[in-house]
Amino acid sequence: MQQPPQPHWIFARWYHTLAVSAFVLLLAAVVLQTITPKPKTPSSTLGDIQPGENFSKKMQQELGEPLETFTTKSGDEGYLYSSSFAAHPNQVHVDEENKIVFVKEYLTFDPNHTLAQYVTEYGQPDFALYDSESPETTRSHVFLTAGLVVVAHVDGDVVEQKWFFVPTTKDAFLAGYGSSLSEFGHGPESLGSE
Repeated sequence: MQQPPQPHWIFARWYHTLAVSAFVLLLAAVVLQTITPKPKTPSSTLGDIQPGENFSKKMQQELGEPLETFTTKSGDEGYLYSSSFAAHPNQVHVDEENKIVFVKEYLTFDPNHTLAQYVTEYGQPDFALYDSESPETTRSHVFLTAGLVVVAHVDGDVVEQKWFFVPTTKDAFLAGYGSSLSEFGHGPESLGSE
């Protein structure tokens, strides 16, 4: 009587093969996770200003004298600092605990500074809306977990503004510093024509 052929030892002990394969796969995932660079916190050209940090005397000295101070609707102290555009000063908002909560920065035109750079670093934005305080030719791309809004021109995606905020939920952002955003383009140039 002839015996059936024996399967190869790898298949005969399939559970060992499965366990070893799972271990190798897990090890590879851990190694890849540790060597993959983490996205850095978006930075402002206003210096070392980052939402969540104290608005220290050193920061205030580096920024110089504000053009104007004001109180926001939420009760935060707002400071306007000169930017490359006289009509659009940069903004820094500080809460009652002297923590920076919001920064709005106007950027000079640079055709190489595009939305694609932020998408590469942070992934697709959580949502994109129009800003009633910006031209209709721009869209505000919001990255909630990075605490960043990139306002880019719709033609070419050249970045015109960056907003920095303490990461939050969509609802909280839209109720606060994103309250000027909407799904419909009603920029300042269209307000007088209605």
